[in-house]
Amino acid sequence: MTSIAVTPDGEYAISVSASRTLQVWNLKSRELIHALEGHTDFVNVIVVTADGRLAISASADHSLRVWGIESGDCIAAFSGEGPMLRCAVAPDGRTIVARDKSGRGHLLRIEGLE
Repeated sequence: MTSIAVTPDGEYAISVSASRTLQVWNLKSRELIHALEGHTDFVNVIVVTADGRLAISASADHSLRVWGIESGDCIAAFSGEGPMLRCAVAPDGRTIVARDKSGRGHLLRIEGLE
């Protein structure tokens, strides 16, 4: 496992590993809810929004993906010029800050998810 995030309510954990797949676990039942597929290379980090609805993954495949935790759907993707190493979500729950391997910073805004 390379990274893990837990929703603020403690209901779900999302883990990522070298398999390029994200796994969403229900912590109460200890069951795998979703295996999220879409990245084509190593996933470096996973973060969760403050409302616990979305997870954002950063990958060596040069992409960031936004996932619906309960649905398991990839609802948005961003491709950069290099491998994405880190990301964070601002307190507004809609602004993503990311850094790629070259040191470039990216500011992204999630819109239209209400």
